[in-house]
Amino acid sequence: MVLDPLGDKLMIVSVLVCMTIDGIIPFWVVIIAFLKELLMAIGGFVVHRAVKVSIPPAKLIGKISTVYFFIVCMVLMIFRSIPHPVATGLITVAIMLMLAAFANYIFDYDKLMKSRHQTEPQEKQE
Repeated sequence: MVLDPLGDKLMIVSVLVCMTIDGIIPFWVVIIAFLKELLMAIGGFVVHRAVKVSIPPAKLIGKISTVYFFIVCMVLMIFRSIPHPVATGLITVAIMLMLAAFANYIFDYDKLMKSRHQTEPQEKQE
């Protein structure tokens, strides 16, 4: 259950690192993607420990973001003659989708944490 998403995250970051080393994408893309994945993992762990529920399943925006990301990576690796501004634009859209998915997960995690506080028994006032 944990290994599949972890494998996906490691693959994404590995592909980005390789593409950065190869000069296909700028280094800032790796930093943003790594921080997003790290924060999602930490957030998921915190929510799981606090609320005692499983991590919310992937949402449509997250799936779209991942598919777009992989298409862009394939295009940039296959068509190496794509002008740098176009390549940066494609990656920027991928990062924007990734951040939109991240914001969606933050919203879901926040709802789960708030629901936890609403279901806790009220302490007696003395």
